[in-house]
Amino acid sequence: MQELLEGLMDDASTVLIAACATLAIWFVLWTWVRTRSVVPTVGALLLGAVVLWGVNNVGGIRNKVEEDIEEHGGSEVVNDSRD
Repeated sequence: MQELLEGLMDDASTVLIAACATLAIWFVLWTWVRTRSVVPTVGALLLGAVVLWGVNNVGGIRNKVEEDIEEHGGSEVVNDSRD
């Protein structure tokens, strides 16, 4: 049962990343259509890239934050109920 749920979560994660990528592409194209200018379009492209990077690296960011909390003596504050 746990393997089935993990598979469903992986599938949901893949769908979320694909949806974010689609929205980022739409955002860049819509910016170009509305402004017909390079600077706002490049800004939209960079924003989409940062958002996609963040969505793809949520686990790494979470781990880094937990490491920083433990490093600074706040380990009693961390309550990881996912395990």
